[in-house]
Amino acid sequence: MPDNNLTRSDAIKRKKQISDIHYKLNLVIYKINNTYNGEALIKFNFHGSLDDVLQVDFITKNINSLKVNNEEITRYTTADFFITIPTKILKNNSNSILINYTNEYNKTGSGFHRFIDPEDAEVYIHTDFEPFDAHRLFPCFDQPDLKATYQLSLTGPKEWKFIHNTDSITEKINGELKTTKFDKTALFSTYIFALVVGPHEVWNDKYNDIPLKIYCRKSLAKYIDIDNLFKITKESFQFLEDYFGIPYPYKKYDQIFVPEFNFGAMENVGCVTFAESYIFKTKKLYSEYLNRSNTFFHEMVHMWFGNLVTMKWWNDLWLNESFADYLSYYAMSKGKLFPDALEYLLSRKEWAYMQDQLSTTHPIVGSAHDTNDAFSNFDGISYSKGASVLKQLTYFIGENKFRDGIRIYLKKYYEKNTVLDDFLSCMSETSGINIIEWSKKWLETTGVNTLKLNSDGDKNSIIQLPSYSNKVLREHAIMYEAYGLNNNKAILSKRDKVLIKNAKTLIDLNNKVQFVLLNANDYDYAKIHFRDQDLDFIYNYINTIDSRFTRKIIWCNLWQ
Repeated sequence: MPDNNLTRSDAIKRKKQISDIHYKLNLVIYKINNTYNGEALIKFNFHGSLDDVLQVDFITKNINSLKVNNEEITRYTTADFFITIPTKILKNNSNSILINYTNEYNKTGSGFHRFIDPEDAEVYIHTDFEPFDAHRLFPCFDQPDLKATYQLSLTGPKEWKFIHNTDSITEKINGELKTTKFDKTALFSTYIFALVVGPHEVWNDKYNDIPLKIYCRKSLAKYIDIDNLFKITKESFQFLEDYFGIPYPYKKYDQIFVPEFNFGAMENVGCVTFAESYIFKTKKLYSEYLNRSNTFFHEMVHMWFGNLVTMKWWNDLWLNESFADYLSYYAMSKGKLFPDALEYLLSRKEWAYMQDQLSTTHPIVGSAHDTNDAFSNFDGISYSKGASVLKQLTYFIGENKFRDGIRIYLKKYYEKNTVLDDFLSCMSETSGINIIEWSKKWLETTGVNTLKLNSDGDKNSIIQLPSYSNKVLREHAIMYEAYGLNNNKAILSKRDKVLIKNAKTLIDLNNKVQFVLLNANDYDYAKIHFRDQDLDFIYNYINTIDSRFTRKIIWCNLWQ
């Protein structure tokens, strides 16, 4: 039996075959049924060989009819996960495929997931498609570089909320059912298509002209701290629109808490879904409020980085997740709600340090032979190490140049798909540095470097050691802090930036320095080795260092 999986080679082949894709979907759902009905019209241009096959990804219970260019056909092959259509029945340029089908809901959290609330027996259904599950709801070309528009019409119980990537444009009631037609979407990949239905509670607000809504199921509505959630949302918008230099690219922004969600959240265009664990039923630690806010920021970053500009294939997953991970903490640190956010990025790096020292580590830029590989790359390397390396790149070239590179990238590739070099070229343009060469040692290798201070008479140097798994030495831009003592209290005497290129880099310190902290402010992705005299200083005076963040950096390096 074939696997529900798409290989990169098949995706490349299909990308060459088709373009200009538009989906028109009609769905009919009922409260008590375990199945739903669908009709999908796919319009596309074909420019491949007429002596080949075209694969349409689709998982369904039953295909009731299939038409190609308005003619019903039986000359197609069905498998468990796709339909194969002979290309000799297609035309050059404009074509259409119309499929009428009956399907079952999913019960695993992926696809079109149906849930019955045990408290009040209400039914809630939501989609979750990353990386390769949109074809569980409707037939499609389910790969990120085949962006399309979507026009959805949905019939279901009249008392339910229907939530989609766009707002409704018409609504008709017929007995106990209503039919809602949604506005045509912008151009985006199949995996960020969204549909959420059920008798949700809803709260409304606005950021400038952008309508904001938050939803959850009725039995949890009493726990929602709605004012705080809208404050987080608005602060995120305020920073990101200015930082990216591009207004929010979609017409509305919905955030929905959904049951039995497999992950923390999903960045569907204008329709973000969150795990219900982010609904706090009791008071929580400060760190938990910060982490929830970070998830809200993270998903909004994706509206630009991932949704508007999208990787061509899953080997560049980091172009989504590393950026969202880093920029969410960075954006929070510039706001009023959680200005200490970057301290918590340090804690998150522990995830990366741990995974990068295991035999299962992999480069930030992965291989992703197929969508199964892609799924396995949602880990501490793609998220946390990638975020840490981007923080290093920001310090290496400067915050403004990093921001300007992102702005060039987003404008140049608006609604398009990209590969690694597209982004790196934009960074090279703004920084005047060959970032493509820089990236080879940072993004295409594994392992953590170790930095330590070495004193030889009056000369002081920083020694760089490779990881145990390879012999790679990298360029590091770090800040270091030198401390002396005054009345048995640690006093900061010097703070400076230094560029480390090789195994040994000289630094200028006077002989009154008692302790040097390498990688102050945590700009680098590296382990710090403390000498015996450093450990003595830390043991006796760490509690006298004024900066909480500095103390935390020391403790984290001691743990390493």
